Amino acid sequence: MLNEVTPLILTYNEAPNISRTLQSLNWAKTIVVIDSYSTDATLEILSSYHQVKVFQRKFDSFAAQCNFGLEKVASEWILSLDADYVISDELINEIHSLSAEPNIDSYKVRFKYCIFGKPLHGTLLPPREVLYKKAKAIYQDDGHAHRVSIEGNSSLLSGYIYHDDRKPLSRWLWAQDRYMVIEAKKLLETPSNELSLGDRIRKQKILAPIIIFFYCLIIKGGILDGWRGFYYAFQRVLAELLLAINIIEAEKGKVNSSAPSNTSVIDRADGATSQYQSLSNSDRYLVLTNQSMHLDNYSLGNYNPGAPYWKQVLWHFLGSPIVESNWLPFSTLKVLVIRGFGASIGKKVRIKPGVRVKFPWRLTVGDFVWIGEDTWIDNLAPVVIENHVCLSQGVYLCTGNHDWYHPDFKLIPAAIHIQESSWIAAKSVIGPGVTVGKGAVLALGSVTGRSLEPMTIYAGNPAQPVKSRIQEKVEDVLQISPADEFIHTRHILDENLAGDWGLKTGE
Repeated sequence: MLNEVTPLILTYNEAPNISRTLQSLNWAKTIVVIDSYSTDATLEILSSYHQVKVFQRKFDSFAAQCNFGLEKVASEWILSLDADYVISDELINEIHSLSAEPNIDSYKVRFKYCIFGKPLHGTLLPPREVLYKKAKAIYQDDGHAHRVSIEGNSSLLSGYIYHDDRKPLSRWLWAQDRYMVIEAKKLLETPSNELSLGDRIRKQKILAPIIIFFYCLIIKGGILDGWRGFYYAFQRVLAELLLAINIIEAEKGKVNSSAPSNTSVIDRADGATSQYQSLSNSDRYLVLTNQSMHLDNYSLGNYNPGAPYWKQVLWHFLGSPIVESNWLPFSTLKVLVIRGFGASIGKKVRIKPGVRVKFPWRLTVGDFVWIGEDTWIDNLAPVVIENHVCLSQGVYLCTGNHDWYHPDFKLIPAAIHIQESSWIAAKSVIGPGVTVGKGAVLALGSVTGRSLEPMTIYAGNPAQPVKSRIQEKVEDVLQISPADEFIHTRHILDENLAGDWGLKTGE
């Protein structure tokens, strides 16, 4: 049955987890990933797995993301996973041996919760329907989480899924604070007679943190797991305390003093917690942990530039000055130098003076690409530029970001991919993790940190869609600057100059 199953995964900044999840899915022909515009290395990791198909969508709710994912799956069966789920070998073998039973439309699976990679004796997670027929399923929001509603009969598998989240505590606190705003809204707006016993206890605020501590340690056997069991119990107690605080805040009409308005928690939960999100992640983190940013603790962590130190030094003092120089205007020479340092460069590529490349070994350029004067390719992560792309003067491609809610300001690199026939106009900026769709245009001086749809013209800071490139000629929307005219003039001059010297241009 494995050949009939497509894994479906939601991601947002899951670099610490996603590799382990994908490694347990090496049997899958296709893996569909719905990404909410990750800014860490998630997209770079996903691109290294040939069977992964990534679709990006701005997050509004978990249910909406999952339903969007259902539309992208072509197989009859779906295996729905979080980015921190690891499929056990026993479960893989069990799914492989399943026969097509017409009376079964879904299968539930039990979980083993892991702390730092080691499974605990027990978990609060109940069995969930994760394997189901696509035609029978639809997702609905349920508090801060989501659940799938499936028509037909369900069966329980004996294999396990390991829930192994390795993200840092700061990210966990940020997520829990956000989740509990929504969960408080659900508990307060749902009539008590429609709530489960557990939710009615949670709504009372005082008892839930105490009960959950002993429930995790005694009933679920956490005491047998040593310090990991206590870690898990403390984690769940803290989550219940955050929920109790949000419920009290909503009931009493109090709002965190750092909030920009006197909006209640319930109001903040509406519209995917839009009012909550008006606070920056760093403000939320500093409120929760009472810490400030310390650049003296900054380090590159696990980041690897991708080349030995001697090669970096040689590029910095020899290769880069040649490529950047104005006194060596020949595009052919610049292409040869960048290729010599590991870049993949296609044919008839034009590289103008003043172009800067951070790491050529992380640069891929297609055929007939124009790179204008003073373009800065800051490729801490891979940059891919497909055929017939024009980067006008002063374009900045930035692949480096920082974890602004971490006190050590950790580096977060993410790849940039510019698809065929796109135009990035002069002085525009593209941020980490962005994919520019085929034929898209980013207008003069625009800035984007989000991926751009194909054949669409974008302008502004932040860039917004103006109109379709198909409907109207680009010249009717954008005025070509004198600088853009100049690049065409230089193109002709360079060809004549190279001809005088007997050089073959553009290669």
